[in-house]
Amino acid sequence: MSLSPEALWKMSEVELLAAYYDVRREHVEKKFARDTQRAQPEWLRAKAFASSSGGVTERRNAVDASEELGRKGQELRERPAIRTF
Repeated sequence: MSLSPEALWKMSEVELLAAYYDVRREHVEKKFARDTQRAQPEWLRAKAFASSSGGVTERRNAVDASEELGRKGQELRERPAIRTF
């Protein structure tokens, strides 16, 4: 939702609050989707670590060397950032 400052000045208080509510909800939904996608690789790393055998160092090295987790991390780094208020 993109409103000009002039349009905002002409709105009543009720309309202004409704517009703010809509924009804020849209922002939170985008942020939730982004945070959910960011957390997914961490869950995959933890799952891979727990399901591996061997010592802690061996399991960490196996998880770090995983190509699938590397690709998912790269996808996250390439996503555009969400602006915050």
